[in-house]
This record gives sequence, C-alpha cells and structure tokens, in this order.
Amino acid sequence: MKGSKVISCLKEMQDWVEELYQQLPSKAVILLHGPLGAGKTQFVQFLSRQASSPTFVLHQRYSSEKGEIDHVDLYRLESEEDLESMGFWDLFSKPQGYICVEWPERLPQNSLPPDWPRLEVFLDPVEPYPSRKVKWELRLHGGM
Repeated sequence: MKGSKVISCLKEMQDWVEELYQQLPSKAVILLHGPLGAGKTQFVQFLSRQASSPTFVLHQRYSSEKGEIDHVDLYRLESEEDLESMGFWDLFSKPQGYICVEWPERLPQNSLPPDWPRLEVFLDPVEPYPSRKVKWELRLHGGM
C-alpha cells in the first residue's frame, strides 16, 4: 500500500488517518517524517483519538480497538542509551499494536526488527495553511 495526496484540512487528515488505520496489519511501526509543525503529532492524535505531544517525555501509550499505540517522539533524543533506558526496544516484543515514531531519522540505521511491518509517512506543509502534502508506503518486511 502506498500513495500520495494533498490534504487541505484537519477533517480530511482525520479521514485519511482512519482509512490507513483500517488497512494496517495487526502490528506495525509507523515512521513519521516531516519538519516541526508538519502534523506528526496530529497524525498520532487521530490514530489514537487521544494523543498529546510527548516531546518532553519521549514515550506515551494509548489504547485502541486494534491494540496499544506507543507514541515515541525522538526530537529530544540525546543518545542511543536514551532509547535503551526508555525501553524502546522492548516495545517490539509485543505480539500486536502500533509504534508511532516521530523523528525516526534519529534511530540507528537498520535497527528496527525486520519482522515488524513499516508504514513510512512523510508530511510536508504546503500553502494554504493547514494543507499538507502526504506520502506513505507500507512495507510488510525489511529494515529501515
């Protein structure tokens, strides 16, 4: 599954996120790319229907009808040791659920477990506000 589109309002974004959610396998890591203010946290809010920005806590957990949603914001990540101390790698031991990662480019290359499907989401603000150009691709297997 992959695609791209321009989303012109928050309602459109919410509908798009809900449509993606229905197509996801029972577990996936969702890698959210984009500059500050691009809508990464908004994506997780729509996915979980309850998220707030975890920027100052690195990790928050929510429940959903399809399992837990772990929201990890790596913007303030200082070292790989921070990943270990917050239990990031332990998140991949669960049999189902979703791990949403903001700023995934801060992860070590090829570090994600290959048995976890990946949904890569690229969000880019465009004019007029609050429009976003979004691009996504679901890969069922493979490294980052």
